[in-house]
Amino acid sequence: VYTEDMDDYDNYGLYSLLYRTEADANWAIDTYRADVLEDYGLTVMDTDRYVENIQITLQPQLSIVLMDPSNGYVLGMSAGRGEKTVDMAYNRAIDSLRQPGSTFKVLSAFAPAIDGANLTAATVYDDTPINPEDTEGWSPYNWWGSKLYFGFSSIRLGISRSMNIIAARCIIDISPELGYKYASENFGISTLEPATTESDGDVTATMALGGLINGVSNLELSTAYASIANGGIYNEATFYTKVYDHDGNLLLDKTPGGEHVESHEALSPQSAWIVQDMMIDTVSGRMGWETAKALYLNNGCPIAAKTGTSNDYIDYWITAWSPYYLCTIWQGYDMMRYYGDYYSLSYAPNSDDRETMWNAIMNDIHADLEYKDFADMPEGITTAYVCQKSGLYASSSACYGYTEYFIEGTEPGRWCNVHTAGEVCSETGFRPSEDGTCTTTTEQKYGVYRDYDLLELEKLLERVEPGMGFKAEYVPDYVPSATEVCPGGHIVEESSVPETVPEDSSEENTDTDGE
Repeated sequence: VYTEDMDDYDNYGLYSLLYRTEADANWAIDTYRADVLEDYGLTVMDTDRYVENIQITLQPQLSIVLMDPSNGYVLGMSAGRGEKTVDMAYNRAIDSLRQPGSTFKVLSAFAPAIDGANLTAATVYDDTPINPEDTEGWSPYNWWGSKLYFGFSSIRLGISRSMNIIAARCIIDISPELGYKYASENFGISTLEPATTESDGDVTATMALGGLINGVSNLELSTAYASIANGGIYNEATFYTKVYDHDGNLLLDKTPGGEHVESHEALSPQSAWIVQDMMIDTVSGRMGWETAKALYLNNGCPIAAKTGTSNDYIDYWITAWSPYYLCTIWQGYDMMRYYGDYYSLSYAPNSDDRETMWNAIMNDIHADLEYKDFADMPEGITTAYVCQKSGLYASSSACYGYTEYFIEGTEPGRWCNVHTAGEVCSETGFRPSEDGTCTTTTEQKYGVYRDYDLLELEKLLERVEPGMGFKAEYVPDYVPSATEVCPGGHIVEESSVPETVPEDSSEENTDTDGE
């Protein structure tokens, strides 16, 4: 607003306001303008005395990257919603760094475990709260809450159900240093902060859950996953094939095999194939409770996928690919919380439309493409019939057996030995007292051996993490010991483990009624 002599002016502005509709926003603009001009004795008609700039950004926002994983070519991109009104505009697909949530589990924990730590898709971790005394106070929840735990769960389940605790235990097991190396060097995430003498940077277990200092861009996340889709070969994302000067001399060549293609092996072909196979389970898996089951392609092509959501549902991610193309979508708000006058919302929840958008985009692109399967399993992979609760060869009717893929040399090597059972009181869930008395009926409880006591963990968490509200009974495979006072687990002695394994375990014990 200019002074009366037009020699000076005052600046006014309310920024970061969020409204449910554009009409609401325009009403607030009109009201604000009138209030400011009234202070100067002006009206909206006095256009020579004021200048205004109005910019309405559609919310929620999004970014989209469409790639050909075989060569790193970026075939399509959306920098955000709304009409492009300026050059060099803010590109949310490249410039915006967002918390990746669970999409980072594969890059920092599960893929490094398979490729760099000789673990397998069948490797089992306990889906129970992590003892905070072992992690300087950190004990993450699963995304579905703190009153349901699955107990012993494989890495394959950890991916298909996007289990926070399994990812956290995995990265603690393989070390955050290894996870950081794979995410930054192998998968090309350049925005990670290294450890220094003053700070651990992103070299922490929270990296497995997408808790990063800076976040990631859609483009780099897409390029990282494209390396998995490309049999383990990382190709830097590119937007051109060749660049010539005015005389026709070739300056830059990024065609396949070109001089300026930046490429390296992120994973072995065997590791990449197994990781992709586990990610197929998130869409149409055999393990149940798939986290991306709404994805589909009308031509029937298979899909591998990973979803991610940050705290308070600020960021929604999905990265998924077919045998043809990879598409990554980020959906969220540029800023989640907005403060100001004139009836703006102080908080607006994000809606989740990522799968709907992915289906619309990818089905349009695949409309004229024939059915195609993913690449055949490479040499160096074998199968074994294993128990889901131990990752070892299925050996009894208590085993829930299934056929798993292994890189040759990483097969289980022994029979399953984790199962236990016992009579428990129906009312308390504990074993009857030593004299056999029970105030209610008893029932047979099947579960697994543990080397730590879930009831003791419950008592610990009541003291240091009371908000979690953990109860041992929330873990379905927990079987208490003989007394209610000390219902501890049981340790299996190595002497009880068979020395030999079956030559072909695929036909062993297909009875799964006992689980």
